[in-house]
Amino acid sequence: MIIFAKTFLMNSRYFESNNYEQLVEWWSFWRFTPPSITNLPKTGVIVNNEGIDVASGFLYLTNSDMCWIEFIVSNPNVKDKKVRENCINECINQLCHIAKEMGYRVAYTSLKNENLQKKYLSCGFIEGSKNCNEYIKLL
Repeated sequence: MIIFAKTFLMNSRYFESNNYEQLVEWWSFWRFTPPSITNLPKTGVIVNNEGIDVASGFLYLTNSDMCWIEFIVSNPNVKDKKVRENCINECINQLCHIAKEMGYRVAYTSLKNENLQKKYLSCGFIEGSKNCNEYIKLL
């Protein structure tokens, strides 16, 4: 089990299904179609600051040495942009830490939002392809 470290006033914990409706509100506020709870992996984190949930994200596991980080979102009711930014960065870093502890060597994500792209870059990610389209097929 991964032990989350306290960073400044932030704490991290694992996502639980009873947190889902809160995240739906956040995704909806940011005009992002919320994924179904059945589409979310079991490995997710929520970062809080001074007891208020501020950011969340998920880690998709694979049978290779590459994992996928997705559905990063922040609490729109936290008006301090610096707090939101720090918590998003902590969320990304925690997901990377969990992945590394599990033996993954590469973390992948796909982004459109420019602000989130900057946060990933500040967390050590490098830019891959540009102007790519995503294709999804429901099975």
